[in-house]
Amino acid sequence: MKNIIIILAAIFCLLPLTWAQEVDSTAMHPTGETGVGASDMEIWDSANEAYTGGDYQKAATLYTSLVQSGKQSAKLYYNLGNAYFKQNKLGNAILNYNRAQLLAPGDEDIAYNLAMANARTVDKIEDVPEFFLTTWIRNIGQSFNSNAWTAFGLVFLALALGAVILWLVSNKMSLRKTGFYGALFSAILMITSISYAQIARTRQLDSRHGIVMNSAAPVKSSPSASSKDIFVLHEGTKFIVNETLDGWHEISIADGNKGWIQQSAVELIN
Repeated sequence: MKNIIIILAAIFCLLPLTWAQEVDSTAMHPTGETGVGASDMEIWDSANEAYTGGDYQKAATLYTSLVQSGKQSAKLYYNLGNAYFKQNKLGNAILNYNRAQLLAPGDEDIAYNLAMANARTVDKIEDVPEFFLTTWIRNIGQSFNSNAWTAFGLVFLALALGAVILWLVSNKMSLRKTGFYGALFSAILMITSISYAQIARTRQLDSRHGIVMNSAAPVKSSPSASSKDIFVLHEGTKFIVNETLDGWHEISIADGNKGWIQQSAVELIN
């Protein structure tokens, strides 16, 4: 049991490092929280006023200027996605909704608007069927971002340490059993939370997912403009990059089909 305490203490020291590596999702927020200067707030307010007034192009330009200056948050990407959606620019809308969802995976408004935008895309691609348990586990992991999962890990770590102390100091067998099994259960939940935190962070930093930005983009059999067209993707379709070569991405789509697409026709989510 002493070894367990040492391991739990070591994990406790490592958890804050995982927390610190998370991308700052409060860098731009309408209430003027962390990292927002006066000029940034003026741009933010102007963008919101433009959006409310129906000038969606101006709103998109102002929101984009904040992104280009290094500001980012789920709210900023969400509003930018809305501004593009109002202009029927599905590629840009879906791109920014996906970026917002990386920072706030459990946000219902983002999920709803992304679903609405995806419903307007030309390509209706069926996902490759997978085992229901795999889908369930993945959906749980995508319910929260890495900060939230790290917080859960810290809570379960504290519970595990408390249970270990109860096991060590208690004289009653019933309390010792409670402490032992409580520590074991909390440790399992802590490890699960840490694993989800790492997966969420990897997903957030993953540069392999992208969106088709052109109205139509041919997918080729090889990375060459003269190669055979395999199929055509349309604006807003999501894909995974397998390989990049000389201005081309080898991509996979949800139904498992693969091919090469020009980099200039797409944009990566991260």
